[in-house]
Amino acid sequence: MALNNYDPNLYGAVVAFYTTRLHAAAAWIMSPPALKVGTPYDAAFTHRRYILAAGLGEIAQLSHDGRLAVDAMNYAKQGIIMQIPNGWSAAITQNPDGTYPPAKLVAPGANLPSNTVSTLVGSGIDPEKTGYDCSYQCVGLMCAAYYYQVCPDANLRRALLATIVRGLTWEEQLIDASGNVSTVGSTRIGVEKTLEGVTKAVSFTEVKTAYQLGYQLTGIAAFQHYAAIVN
Repeated sequence: MALNNYDPNLYGAVVAFYTTRLHAAAAWIMSPPALKVGTPYDAAFTHRRYILAAGLGEIAQLSHDGRLAVDAMNYAKQGIIMQIPNGWSAAITQNPDGTYPPAKLVAPGANLPSNTVSTLVGSGIDPEKTGYDCSYQCVGLMCAAYYYQVCPDANLRRALLATIVRGLTWEEQLIDASGNVSTVGSTRIGVEKTLEGVTKAVSFTEVKTAYQLGYQLTGIAAFQHYAAIVN
């Protein structure tokens, strides 16, 4: 869209070429066979709602497909609903051998696990599996910010922006003064393996990008600060 707006005479054919193929890909993603497999596979991962919202929303804008625009809005709404509300906490526990398992999300009024060593505010967590993840939190918020820029519904944009603010504010608890992002308590980073068999590490680029986009959308100075120091 940006290329087409910049110079439709120069880039129009290229944009049309890719729009046709992207639209076909989006139609396949939303086809019943793909949804039957993908929906349960994606169920535990908030960030995938925003990946789908951003991808489908951008393709909808390119192709002028109103059905895809609705699909994108529905995924964004799902992501917003999944965010942990006020009153919850995340209990960081420690195993007898000194290692830290994924943190436990604790509902308001519920007891903390007996081996809790510290707690984090839970409000603003976008759950990954059954807890939080230091890196996928920002992957999702980055995609939420991308979707915000093409979302056609004003009320949804307001709700989405509030969700982005809460999510980035929550992530600040994991970032120290030197810009290091703690993986302690994460459900995926430091736990899962990549396809190459390497333990997953923090994606600093995506953490920084999430904060950069958050600052651009809101003007909140703290977001600019974290975008600058994360390394």
